[in-house]
Amino acid sequence: MDSDCESAVCDDTMGVCTSEAQVLYASPTGPDAGTCLQAMPCSISQAVALVDGTKTTVKLASGTYTAAVVLKGPSMTLHGFGATINASSATPLFDVSGDSKLNIVGVSLNNAAQAVLGCRDTNSVNVDRAAITGFNAVTGCALTMTRSTVHGTNSAQVLMILSGATSIQRTLIDGGGGVTTATATDTAHFTNSVFANLGNSTNGGFGGNLTISYSTIVNTRVVCPGAVDPICIGGTATNPCINNSVVLNTLAGAPTDTITGSCAVTYSAVFPQATALGSGTNDKIGSDPMLKDPANGDNHLTVASPAVDAADFQATNPIDFDGTSRPQGNRNDMGAFEFKP
Repeated sequence: MDSDCESAVCDDTMGVCTSEAQVLYASPTGPDAGTCLQAMPCSISQAVALVDGTKTTVKLASGTYTAAVVLKGPSMTLHGFGATINASSATPLFDVSGDSKLNIVGVSLNNAAQAVLGCRDTNSVNVDRAAITGFNAVTGCALTMTRSTVHGTNSAQVLMILSGATSIQRTLIDGGGGVTTATATDTAHFTNSVFANLGNSTNGGFGGNLTISYSTIVNTRVVCPGAVDPICIGGTATNPCINNSVVLNTLAGAPTDTITGSCAVTYSAVFPQATALGSGTNDKIGSDPMLKDPANGDNHLTVASPAVDAADFQATNPIDFDGTSRPQGNRNDMGAFEFKP
């Protein structure tokens, strides 16, 4: 934990404390001057400006900041549980370019007017235990996200993937116009994640070259255009590929088919679903997955759920959304949550 470290920064990916000599300290009331010591923190803009090859971590004290962070040079870790950053202008909150690498740990990020994450070129962004809220989260570089939340507040795409490869795990994506990739060469892989309340009047929640594994999709239509098989089963269409997952629509007036079109759906429970899905092994189509309380956000499986012990017996996935080990029974369960007796 951070409190166990003299520097107040724990690198739990390595299980060590970050040296204080590597940390710049900021607070919401810090000045735009100084050397950003732990005893004398400065503003977030001053701390970011001082990042170099030695001082690579900016530690944010709890509180609310207003900023627009441009990162063109050295790589940086922004670390701050209890810290919130609001965008200061109608531009991306983070603009990362060149060969910079940005790590965001524990920070809440808000931008109501533009993208939260804007990155490009050969850089990468890693997001861990962060909360992103606002217009959308657009990424144009390699993105890794884990144990985080992404919340859309309007009809725009809540997550637009503009990069060659994106990996998102154990993350809640809630609200907004949906998730999509921009081109056929962009890919995004979601594992142990929850999607809720996505889509708008013209979008079915998902689009592009997405692979969704061991995830739970709630109150979201999945619309796959055309009749061409997706890439994941040997076709040419960049339609979503869903495996070992749970898809449930409990909304009043929900259509009889939660999934339409030529998605590839394998080893998944989909309800309601009146029409057969032509691609893949999908023996739980039309079966209510019997979640605990989806109306109030509890998407865990109940003991009688047909998704229990029903995932692909050859697939491997060691932990679920909560970090519970898989399997708890004879084989893995479908969906983001492993049923724990």
